[in-house]
Amino acid sequence: MTMFFQGTRLWLRELGVPDSDPDTNAMASGRTFSDGCHWRFEAPTVNTVEAVETLLSQSVRRGFTINRVTETFGLSRHTLGEIRDYVALGREYGAQILMSVGPRAV
Repeated sequence: MTMFFQGTRLWLRELGVPDSDPDTNAMASGRTFSDGCHWRFEAPTVNTVEAVETLLSQSVRRGFTINRVTETFGLSRHTLGEIRDYVALGREYGAQILMSVGPRAV
């Protein structure tokens, strides 16, 4: 372990934060999602239909599931056709598509 990580781990301990990855067996609650899975994967900030399609198709090709894709560009910035494409991809791959509202006043 490099000195950088030793210092980081010490700082985390001082803050009262775990200084290493958790033991997933110790964290097991026995609870699951409705399909029996313990974990979910979300891909944040995927802002084009093409990127979502690539992400979801490649996840299937590589053998893992993306459960949710979060689009942060803004629903109001997409055409109705693009929104329909997002919905169709979510249905096709069984993924939730979470879309932000879009630009708003600061």
